[in-house]
Amino acid sequence: MRSLAALSALICLCACAPAVERHAAPTTPETSPSPTAPPPSEATEIPDTSALPPAQWLAHHAPAACWFALAETPSALGAAWPVITGQVTYLQGHRPDSVAPAWIAVEMSSFPPETQTEAWAEACAALGEEERRALAPSESWVERWDGIGNRLHSLNMAGEMMLAAAFTLEPTRGAFDTVIAQRGLDPERVTGEEIAASASSAEHITLIFEIQRRLVMMSDEDLEAWIEAVASIARGISL
Repeated sequence: MRSLAALSALICLCACAPAVERHAAPTTPETSPSPTAPPPSEATEIPDTSALPPAQWLAHHAPAACWFALAETPSALGAAWPVITGQVTYLQGHRPDSVAPAWIAVEMSSFPPETQTEAWAEACAALGEEERRALAPSESWVERWDGIGNRLHSLNMAGEMMLAAAFTLEPTRGAFDTVIAQRGLDPERVTGEEIAASASSAEHITLIFEIQRRLVMMSDEDLEAWIEAVASIARGISL
């Protein structure tokens, strides 16, 4: 079984496994509903304490979170799209809004550090003043991502267990909607254990990203309650 510590380390340290399927990027259909959690650029729960310009984020924060924040800021993503598709070449021809933000983060954070540094610099250089202003408030979101990634890492439980438990909790249940829809599963009958046990590497990592996005939006009190609930529920799961 994949350990949650290993998976969260992938996210926190942006060392996503290169073996992840690279030719079937999860996409966001034109008719798909908006995510249940707002993107970082629209976060109102987290005050704007941004102190660094986006160009410096990669040196201070988890690269995966930086790419995720950019991918969830439509104007910034549009400006940086040529840089992203220059690295992830099979996305050429796709519209920025047709690819799941989590998958953009997965792919871009899977490159070697030097490649990411160069790509991030190019992406930031492509941003106009308006795009930089739209992205800048997300630094507080990215910083919180770092801390929550460390909390998930400290749980040291099998990743499948965490996914199965997260499926049962309302704050993170929506993270599974895309996988359920893409597989044509019955959302009223499928269980978290079924999804966790059969998830591909791509689905597994994307689900972890989507869950962590929702955790970032929680208050500290709600986050602590979620972590306690997941740890308790996971002890009763058998996979």
